[in-house]
Amino acid sequence: MPTVPQSEIESATATGAAVGYLTSSASGPFTAGTEAVSSSQPAAARTAKARNRAMTRALRWAIFGGIGTLLIIGSFVLLEVTRTWVRYRPLVAALTDSTPDITAYMVRRASEGTPIAARAWVPLDSLPAAVVCAVVVSENANFFLQGALDWSNQRDLLSRLLRGDLSRGASGIPQQLARNLFLSPDRTVRRKLREYVLAFQVSALLTKPRQLELYLNMIEWGDGTWGVAAGSQALFGRTPDQLTPTESILLANVLPAPSRGLSFPLSPKRRAKTVRVAEMLWRTTAFDDITSSATAARIRRVSRLVDRGLRPDEALAAVANEMGPEPTVDPGLLFDPPARPIECLPDRRGVR
Repeated sequence: MPTVPQSEIESATATGAAVGYLTSSASGPFTAGTEAVSSSQPAAARTAKARNRAMTRALRWAIFGGIGTLLIIGSFVLLEVTRTWVRYRPLVAALTDSTPDITAYMVRRASEGTPIAARAWVPLDSLPAAVVCAVVVSENANFFLQGALDWSNQRDLLSRLLRGDLSRGASGIPQQLARNLFLSPDRTVRRKLREYVLAFQVSALLTKPRQLELYLNMIEWGDGTWGVAAGSQALFGRTPDQLTPTESILLANVLPAPSRGLSFPLSPKRRAKTVRVAEMLWRTTAFDDITSSATAARIRRVSRLVDRGLRPDEALAAVANEMGPEPTVDPGLLFDPPARPIECLPDRRGVR
C-alpha cells in the first residue's frame, strides 16, 4: 500500500479548513439576516392588526355612544312635550272666554321686588288700528299670516346660534304670550321647548284676535305696569285712543325692554327699527302717506334731541314746538276684527 506523503496530508487539511471558513463566513450573516427579517414580519403584522382592532372598537363605541345620547335626549324631549301638552291644554283652552287674574311674569316680577303698580284691560275692538298694528309690525309682522311660528325668524335664530350670537331671540306673539302667561324669562333649553309647545296650543285653541287681545292686555309696558292702557297712561298720560302716531310707535317699541321706558326705542341701537315702523304702518294702510313721512321725521328729530342730552319727554315737547302739535291717531279707525281682520298685514299696498 502506497504511503501518502506527510506534506500532501497537511496541504489537504489546510485547504479543507479554508473552505470551511469561507463557507461559514459567507453563509453565516445571510442566514442570520434572513432569520431576523422572517421574525420581524409577523411582529409588524400583529401590531397593525392590533391597531386596526383598537380603532374599530373605538369607532363602534363612538357610534353606540352617539346613538345612546340621541335616544336619551329624544326621550327627554318627548317626555317634556307630553307633560307640557297635558298640563297646560286645559289652561290654554280656558282663555277663549276668560282672563287670568295674574300671570307667571307678574308673579316673577313681584318676587323680584316689582309688584303690580298699574293694570287695565281694554277690549281689542276699542283700540285704534294704528296702536294695535304698531305692536304687530314691531313684534311679529307676519302674525296674521303665520301659524304658531314665523319660520323665517326661526331660521334666522338658528343661523345666529350657529355663530354664537345669543343677543336676541325670535319669539313671535304666540310664543311671547305663552311665556308671559305660564313660564318665565329664564333662558334655558327646557323653557324654550315648553314655549314652543305652548305656542302651538295657543295657536290651535285661540283665534288671532283673541291672542292679540290677551297679549296687549297681559304683557309688561314698564316696571309694574301691565297692559297697553296702563302703559299708555304711564308713558304719555293719555289713553290709547288719545295717542299721536309718534306716541303709538314709541309705545309699541318699548316692549323689548319695558324697564327702560322711552329711552329704548330712541336709543341708537333701536332707532332705525322705530323709524321703519312708520313705513310699515303705511304698508298696512293704518297710516296714509303724509302721516307716515311726518311721523318718521318726528321720530328722527326726537332721537337727535335725546342724543344731545334731553329726556324723551322733553324731546317730544321740543319737537311739538318746532313742528307743531301732532294730531291723534284716527279715532274712527279702530281695530275691529270682524270688519278688518287683516288690518295689520304688511303688504296691503302691494309692497313689503
